[in-house]
Amino acid sequence: MKSLCQKADSTAKMPALAILAVLLAGTFSAFPWGKEGHEEIARAAETMLSNSASAHVQALLGTNDMPAVAVWADEARQLMKYHI
Repeated sequence: MKSLCQKADSTAKMPALAILAVLLAGTFSAFPWGKEGHEEIARAAETMLSNSASAHVQALLGTNDMPAVAVWADEARQLMKYHI
């Protein structure tokens, strides 16, 4: 009788595990990697800057367009694929 209860418990966990797997699989595209992810993170960061911080960013980067600057590493990585 005990093994029947254990089997029922493990069977009950299967739908929950399947749902969790589907949810986790859907989040991989939302990770902040790649050009689109870096642009979105930069857009979010821009909204959180004070006026003073925004002025410092412009002075350092030469632009207020943080999403455009945030992708330089992605662009450099693409260039390296073709030059190596």
